[in-house]
Amino acid sequence: MNEFGYIKIHRQMTEWEWYTDPYVKGMFIHLLIKANYKDLRFKGKVIKRGQLVTTIRHLAEQLDYSPNTVRRCLKVLRQTHEIKYTATRSYTLITILNFDKYQEKDVKGVSRSVSSVDTQGDTELRNNRNAYFGVVKTPPNKQEVNAVADEEKPKGRPMMMRDENGKLVIIEEEGDKDDG
Repeated sequence: MNEFGYIKIHRQMTEWEWYTDPYVKGMFIHLLIKANYKDLRFKGKVIKRGQLVTTIRHLAEQLDYSPNTVRRCLKVLRQTHEIKYTATRSYTLITILNFDKYQEKDVKGVSRSVSSVDTQGDTELRNNRNAYFGVVKTPPNKQEVNAVADEEKPKGRPMMMRDENGKLVIIEEEGDKDDG
């Protein structure tokens, strides 16, 4: 199981037919979090990336659901082809069917193995992610702010923004000021 790191949840999930059901959505996100991020062994068997070993009772305890709610959620997720599962007398093996699609490994060098959690790697990851998403490290100067403000400012309405000292200032067009 993955104790560190993060999972990816695409914004497109909000269009999923079960997104508005808090129990099914909660179960699916919980399964994504708990699934193996790499192949591991359990009682002599290989549990692959995207799979987890659990029980109905354990899921019910972790999510504070009733066992019947857990069964209903698993049934819905199986019917919508999100998961498949096999139950034995002592455990349930759950496979997230499109785990690699949900948890893509390579996004322009941003992703990395969770097992290499370290400060330098985290800084590198942040820098890569900032570059990928266009995050600017240095704040814009006053001229750049004013240029953007002039372009985006709705006509006839004052605009509030912060100056270089962090103080709120109101920017008005020349014709907007009351000269008395």
